[in-house]
Amino acid sequence: MEVIKIVTKPTHVDFHIHSAASARTRDTGNEALARCTPDRVETLVEKMNDPKLSINMCAITDHDCFDVEMYRALKSKEGHGSLEKVLPGVEFTVALPDDMDRPTPIHVVAIFDDRGPDDLIEALDSRIPKTAEGRPEYDCEDKSAFSSQRFSQILSDIGLSAVLIGHEKSVGREQRNDVSSLGAERADEIVLTEFVDAVEIGNRRNEVDMRNLVERYTKPDVPFVLGSDCHDWDAYPLPSADFRGREDEAGFCSLKCLPTFEGLVMSITDPSRIKVGNASFFNPAAPKLDSLDIVIDGEPLSIPMSAGVNVIIGDNSIGKSMILHVLTGLYGEGEDARRLKEGYCEYCGREKIEVKSAINPSRLFWFDDQGSIRRTLEELHEGTEGSRFDRYFQDHVNLDVVKGALKRHLESCVDALASKVDYNDFMGRLKETVIPLEVHEVSDRMAVAGSLRAKPTRGVEGFNGAVESARDQVAAIKTNHGAVLSKLGPDAEKYLDDAVGALDRLLALGQGEMASRKFDNEKRGVVRRIANELKGRLQQAKTDEENSRDAYREQLDAAAAQVARAVTLRLRRRAQSMSPEGVNVRIGRTPVGDLEFVSELNVKQIDRDYCISLLEGILNKTPLPKIVGGIEGETDLTSEKVASSFSVNKPPSERWAQEMKRQLDAAVDLISERGKITNEKIGLDSEPSAGLYGRIYFDLMAGDEKQGIYLVDQPEDQISQTAIRNDVIRAFSKMRQKRQVIIVTHNPQFVVNLDADNVIALGRDEAGKISVRSGALEYECEDYSILEIVADTVEGGADVVRRRLKRYGAQDASRHPQQWEDLI
Repeated sequence: MEVIKIVTKPTHVDFHIHSAASARTRDTGNEALARCTPDRVETLVEKMNDPKLSINMCAITDHDCFDVEMYRALKSKEGHGSLEKVLPGVEFTVALPDDMDRPTPIHVVAIFDDRGPDDLIEALDSRIPKTAEGRPEYDCEDKSAFSSQRFSQILSDIGLSAVLIGHEKSVGREQRNDVSSLGAERADEIVLTEFVDAVEIGNRRNEVDMRNLVERYTKPDVPFVLGSDCHDWDAYPLPSADFRGREDEAGFCSLKCLPTFEGLVMSITDPSRIKVGNASFFNPAAPKLDSLDIVIDGEPLSIPMSAGVNVIIGDNSIGKSMILHVLTGLYGEGEDARRLKEGYCEYCGREKIEVKSAINPSRLFWFDDQGSIRRTLEELHEGTEGSRFDRYFQDHVNLDVVKGALKRHLESCVDALASKVDYNDFMGRLKETVIPLEVHEVSDRMAVAGSLRAKPTRGVEGFNGAVESARDQVAAIKTNHGAVLSKLGPDAEKYLDDAVGALDRLLALGQGEMASRKFDNEKRGVVRRIANELKGRLQQAKTDEENSRDAYREQLDAAAAQVARAVTLRLRRRAQSMSPEGVNVRIGRTPVGDLEFVSELNVKQIDRDYCISLLEGILNKTPLPKIVGGIEGETDLTSEKVASSFSVNKPPSERWAQEMKRQLDAAVDLISERGKITNEKIGLDSEPSAGLYGRIYFDLMAGDEKQGIYLVDQPEDQISQTAIRNDVIRAFSKMRQKRQVIIVTHNPQFVVNLDADNVIALGRDEAGKISVRSGALEYECEDYSILEIVADTVEGGADVVRRRLKRYGAQDASRHPQQWEDLI
């Protein structure tokens, strides 16, 4: 018979079926129920085998009694049709306080461990107090139920580990004695499932405090186990023949567990294992590695793989990571990858291991090898371009616009400083000009004075260059972004052509102005040349005194021009605030679920302080305040002083402005775009930690709809235990519903709290040979228990196992009490 180690299909359960025994304790006079005797279990089994139900695990739970003969009769049918496991059980009537704190009887179904000991199961009914007439001996005031104290004592006397299930009837059914009778508020708080450990309840260290259980849990946080409450096997799965025609109300539960008591315990300690009806827990269409086939020392071994989460654990350097690399054939690139592959080959040869299985790249969702998640998180944290998260950033910052606006602002700041420095330089030279007072007789000879200056063309040339550059950029949109343009409709291309045409016309005007100035300057040049020639001939005909008089006149004219120039420079002086008012930085935001992917600059803010910091990067610290003051106000700085202020690449004094603009432009070009992920908890201005990014990373992996197998080596890197417990486990639980996951880990949370569907434990036997043991968390055989392996192998595993089981009682020590005590 094939040994089933992992869950391959849901286990359909019904733990709320009555037999004739209930007619003797509570449902007296129910003739249909009285016919449900041990010799008619075939009828019940046949009904449970209905393909619409296919019940795999069940229990007869009579009112406050246990019919061991009935249990044996049904237990003998294990393996018949769909029925795989029958567990002993009782439906107890227990008094719990209602909304008004009044004791109110409710029904609590107790399912006991069928692993025994057998003598305890045989004696189970005798541990339930009864009157001389054989009816339950209730101890609450109105004698309608057991008190919680008496109920605890009964469980202790029985001595078997148990799962308690609150009796919750279907919609439209009578609510007497179900949890709803406690009142609306209290019914929302009632615990529906509870694990009670036989050892702890037996030694009275913990009493089952029903009041505490009611106050401790809320309905959304506990699993709901549905049962038929059948009192007539001929009508199964209906409660009785009175419900015929209401078959749509009949239902059962699907558990993601092996059909064993241990499987039931693991199900109630993880609500995600419980669903109502014929449910699916895995994606049947997802690519899957069916088995991990390995040869160890010539002995072939085939390890069944779950469609959900498979976790590989074991000692350090025993080959866990090697398996993932060999399965995918991915080792990375470069020298490190070569050494890694050679190391694995050497290890496999030494240990006589051969991994036969392989995952085709087309079936692979992603492989995060050891350290790759840390590198990915660092890339995101540092805003590195080309990270795994790039595709989530859809709305970007327009860097060209920001840089262009900032460069123009800084150029304006440099020009403002230059307007005062040029004036100061000119005044310094003007003060050195000395013109002696001379008196000359008036000459009747003709003199040529003054000169026609050329019209400036640099400004027009710059204008034309800017327009031509803009025209080329706009025209390039059609070539570079034609696909987007075509989707915008026919008007888009027309508007683009109109823009290019408008810039062509503007460029033509600028070129016309340039041609006009050049032609005018050519005429002025002709006049200057003729005047200079005439001046030369006149000088030859004049006496020395006349030439001296002409030179003095020219000197006066030059001085007058200098004074006029000084006035012009003084009027051109201007101040410029360092605050970049015209630089608008738009943050790009792309919502993805409850996250927001933000594209922003790699500088926090572009403001006055930032602009000053750019100057600080190219100038010496001491003169910086004076230069900033010279930009924003008056100053006595000269070209020579400004040029000497540069910390590197000191320019000639006449080229300080060009060099300052060049260096500032280079600093602005270092501005880049970076990505940040935020949500309501993080906030836009905070700086998430690498651990927080790790939680976000796995959320994104869980939300990705791409098909394929996900392999990850040590996902716990860089993430705190709290974050793993509160966030990462949830992401992996969501991920398993879409794809097969294979994890290598040293963290017990990824085994126990994640509720791994398959645990593969690598170890060594007594001879030092590599051994492999595997199975679901609840799997046990004569050789090993998976939970014990986890507790013994993974650091902190015993505590995590204990906390999971203690959540609903205690560690399951009923079978191996001393071993658990030693481990914990």
